[in-house]
Amino acid sequence: MRWNLSRIGAAVLGLVAIASLLFGASQYRQAQAAQVAVTGMQQRAMFSLISHVENIEGCLAKARAASTLGQQTTFLTSTWSHAQAAAENLGQFSMASTDLTGIRQFVSRIGDYCLVLSQKLARGDSVTQAEWDELRRLEDSTKDLAGALSDMGRQALASGRRTGRASLAALFMGAPRADDWLNDGFSEIDTMTQSIPSPIYDGPFSEPNQTALALARPGEPIDMETAKNIAGSFLGAGDGFQSVRVEDCEGAIPSFLVTHKRPDGTELTTAVAKQGGAVVWCADGGQPTSVPASAPPEGGNLERARQAAKDFLSSKGFQSMAETGWRRPGVNSGRVVFAFVPETTVGQGDTAEPAAALS
Repeated sequence: MRWNLSRIGAAVLGLVAIASLLFGASQYRQAQAAQVAVTGMQQRAMFSLISHVENIEGCLAKARAASTLGQQTTFLTSTWSHAQAAAENLGQFSMASTDLTGIRQFVSRIGDYCLVLSQKLARGDSVTQAEWDELRRLEDSTKDLAGALSDMGRQALASGRRTGRASLAALFMGAPRADDWLNDGFSEIDTMTQSIPSPIYDGPFSEPNQTALALARPGEPIDMETAKNIAGSFLGAGDGFQSVRVEDCEGAIPSFLVTHKRPDGTELTTAVAKQGGAVVWCADGGQPTSVPASAPPEGGNLERARQAAKDFLSSKGFQSMAETGWRRPGVNSGRVVFAFVPETTVGQGDTAEPAAALS
């Protein structure tokens, strides 16, 4: 039987429809896998954050109840350690529309305050009753924070069980998800922590010292397109980003948040100051790949990571930087955090740049 043009056209359209269905199914599975991976990473960071905040509360209570100077120093130092880890967990959340400044400052100031008190005890000085009362207030505030984070944890579990069409459609359309527990929960918690009075003490994270520091280089206001170009120049063009979005962020430094999304669904967010266009911070939501998680922190892996950190600083214009230390956030962590400070000449009136921490 001879085929006419209409039959040939119908056959071609049928083949195209089948190919489209197969392609759509493939994209659906890839989007679903990316969504599950990102959600799992966020959940791990969420429950680690909850654990460290609960440990902060427990260590504060133990420090107040301890009967010896050695025990008090130990628990105060442990509080500082858990506060550092909690701040590290907060850095793993890629939040383009929510400012986490209040939460970061709260946990950092608790740790810094406890470190100052532990150093005071180590020098042989005594902690005043007013300082113990301040610890009690911080303990109560930490208990409220732990409760709010636990509620978020339950939402995180519920979010992980939901794989409805709304979440997957958001991956294709770029729309916000209906179950965006991160933005909603952290927005409320950040507002709560900003209302907590800061402890009065002399430390690097204390409110007087932070407000006295220059938050960014002054300059002319910039627009969103300029912020996008600055962030792209800072990151470089080698990561093969899938999309870029720019949003407003009102915090300690009013900024534009430029979020680059990779094909695997992970995001890299750069904050660019609205006044002057300085890069304030950059947070990568992806998993590090340069140092294997199973490798020990010693030897060649550590040296390669150290050299990569130095090369990155040099490429961004930070010269003459001296390493002050490094740490690994967890036993099985694939991330190494290095701290650098600028080398300056004492007595020549030089003004040091802010310290840099790379991971």
